Amino acid sequence: MRVLHLIPDAPAVDVRIDGALPDEWRALAFGGAPAYRSASARTSVLTMQVAPSTTPDAPRPLLTSSRIDLQRNTDYTFVLSGRLAADSAADDQPTFAPYIDDNTAPPAGTTRVRVLHASPDAGPVDVYALPAGTTTIPATATPLVRGMSFRSARAATPTAGSYALLLTRVNERTPVLLVQDNVTLAAGAGVTVLARGVVRTGAPPAQALRFQLLVDR
Repeated sequence: MRVLHLIPDAPAVDVRIDGALPDEWRALAFGGAPAYRSASARTSVLTMQVAPSTTPDAPRPLLTSSRIDLQRNTDYTFVLSGRLAADSAADDQPTFAPYIDDNTAPPAGTTRVRVLHASPDAGPVDVYALPAGTTTIPATATPLVRGMSFRSARAATPTAGSYALLLTRVNERTPVLLVQDNVTLAAGAGVTVLARGVVRTGAPPAQALRFQLLVDR
């Protein structure tokens, strides 16, 4: 299992499992993505606290505790998503969003790409994988993944190669909200593409919408 901190307006946090604080989950900053670690197959409790924390109860966890059922021989990603802002909507409240990871080999000559929507204010989005150097979306282009809502995840297996990733609001080709060029997708690899941060004008640069790529396998 691994834990990702993608709450744009949260400070560094400590993440505990059953009260224990693993070193790699200590003072986890926004965008922090520690490697997988092994955990016992059982029902466990995850909590998030402002770092540095001293005990499981002090300071008070930012999130209510989340009970998770860890199954044997299964890979998990738990994403801390949402916003702390007082004006955040009910479905934007900070929480652990659980995902089961498919780290099997993709078909020959392709890359397994999972897109995970973690931007709390972007609304539903489409993500395109187009030839490197592309900055606008042709009328004939088809999204790599379509109609993604906040906290959803979708997978695809594009042909390995170099791409430009573009993100737009669902069913819209303009404006392009985000472009990341020259993304290399290697044959046989598995990657998670995180759309994280906020769209709103005036957000600090560290919180701005961007793609973040994780190598899963």
